[in-house]
Amino acid sequence: PEYLTDAYFERYDDMIETMHRNGMELIIYDDIDLEVGKIRIKGKGSAGTHNGMRSVIQELGTQEFIRVRVGIGKAPGYMKLADVLGKFSKEETEIMEQAYVNAARAVEEIIQNGLMSAQSKYNG
Repeated sequence: PEYLTDAYFERYDDMIETMHRNGMELIIYDDIDLEVGKIRIKGKGSAGTHNGMRSVIQELGTQEFIRVRVGIGKAPGYMKLADVLGKFSKEETEIMEQAYVNAARAVEEIIQNGLMSAQSKYNG
């Protein structure tokens, strides 16, 4: 979100450096298959319906990496590209802002206390 400060990003630069040093691979991404604002954390798995994740898995050559999925919800009917790239309503924007905060906290939890701890606290 636009309201995050430089200090916020410096803190997460340190976190990313720690993950890299420990050989931890983690990807945070949006997912239309999850309700708006829901977080789902997994240690491995397929791409599901997410074409971007198919590309990531192909590029990495493995499905063995941590994923923090952030739900953006499906529009009624089948999703079109315009729905995925569209804007959230005011209510959804508030939900998503909290979801971004929760996703960041989930990453901190993964680093500090492990995958299972983060899953128990943040999987919705």
